[in-house]
Amino acid sequence: MKDVEGETLGFGFVDDTNIITWGDSAQENCTRLEEEHKRCMDWSRRHGSKFAPDKYKLIYFTRRKRDPNGDLASTIKIEGFSEEIKPETKLRVLGVWVDPKLNWKEHTKIAVGKGTAAFDALSRIAATTWGPCMIRTRLLYTAIVRPAQCGQK
Repeated sequence: MKDVEGETLGFGFVDDTNIITWGDSAQENCTRLEEEHKRCMDWSRRHGSKFAPDKYKLIYFTRRKRDPNGDLASTIKIEGFSEEIKPETKLRVLGVWVDPKLNWKEHTKIAVGKGTAAFDALSRIAATTWGPCMIRTRLLYTAIVRPAQCGQK
């Protein structure tokens, strides 16, 4: 795959659509996203589909340590929608939490929290002297706790 400046890519799954663009500046990318949104709206009208602008989110992925020009504060203005879309510091995409550095800290934190909560709940109902037998406790662990730790629940 060659590195191309200023490209746009869209992908979706059932009712979850994402538009990704990259370029030299966030402002350029915002302009490109606004243009792509117009194309999506044309498609929507042709196919009798509707989008929900109140659910739109924006996030910038960058390796920059600083943003001296304030470029990463650029917003998107969607035609027919009263509010500007401002950048988020974390975003959920198809069940995965992403952050601007793509270091997965937010996703890991949430998965650990779910796994810990599930393990704590299991600990409250199962002990060595009371609760379900070991086989049933293990079944609960593999069916509930492990999937929660992996982010599947």
